[in-house]
Amino acid sequence: MRSVDLAKVRVIIADPDPKSLILTRKTLLQAGFKDIIQGSDLAFITQAFSSKMPELLISEITLPDGELSGFVRKIRHKKVGDNPFLVIAGLSQTPTPELVTRITEAGADDLLAKPIAVEKLHARLIRLIEERKPFTINGNYIGPIRKPRNSFEAMADRKQVPNSLRMKAVDGLTSDEADDIIQSAMHEVNASMVKSHAKEIELHIKWLKTIENSSALDEKTKKCVKKLVSIVEDTNRRLDGSNYEHIGELCMALWGILCQIDESGQFEKWNLPIIEQINEAIKMGISTSPNLATIRLITNVVHEKINSLKEQYSSL
Repeated sequence: MRSVDLAKVRVIIADPDPKSLILTRKTLLQAGFKDIIQGSDLAFITQAFSSKMPELLISEITLPDGELSGFVRKIRHKKVGDNPFLVIAGLSQTPTPELVTRITEAGADDLLAKPIAVEKLHARLIRLIEERKPFTINGNYIGPIRKPRNSFEAMADRKQVPNSLRMKAVDGLTSDEADDIIQSAMHEVNASMVKSHAKEIELHIKWLKTIENSSALDEKTKKCVKKLVSIVEDTNRRLDGSNYEHIGELCMALWGILCQIDESGQFEKWNLPIIEQINEAIKMGISTSPNLATIRLITNVVHEKINSLKEQYSSL
């Protein structure tokens, strides 16, 4: 293994317990870290991210303004910070099996027991540098590979993502060089997520087709519609810079109809036929590589069908 220089690595540590924070900082200094930023809550971590992203985050799982697991999910889905592949380790005085499950299910790389011995910390970091797991990429989970929760996850893409810790400690890359690699990988992840979301949208729409005519939504259907709104929102967010930007208008049309259903709490007679038409057009845009003229034609046809179906059902 090439030499490891942890002095080049920026690490953020967060812990509401001042004594524990001091001990963790001392351990990191002994391990070779120099660029250490410390705080006590999620708000601090978020603010630190806006200044400069670290290569490593080590945080107590239970913080005053929330639990780390939810924050990790936001990082992995790039809703916080600029590096969804950040190396993340949770901290806990009593790492119970339930805590381990919760933090790893969120997409963290590791869970460390407090207090951390220097030798153990160094060994865990070397493992993360040399043997970090590839990531599973699907609509519900982005993070180190884990045992699939269902057949959908079992078929998800698996990618060797950029290792921010290794890029600084071993490869000696500058922040700009590392950022370029991260952004390139992010485009690949977005493409995988768009395809994964398309499959999820298809499954949810198939279920909605079992709903009879126009009626008030029951709780199960409301959850399905809200889930679809969330999936389509995230799909649209990931189109920028991908090979699927051409389906953006179709996604917005689908999102608008779903939001209308969500707000009204019921289906109009024309909703499902239109949703099916838009979904078919989105599938076509993802499964092929048409030119912009073709996509414009598809989009225009879909809008014509939307207007036609609205008129057809409004006259009934």
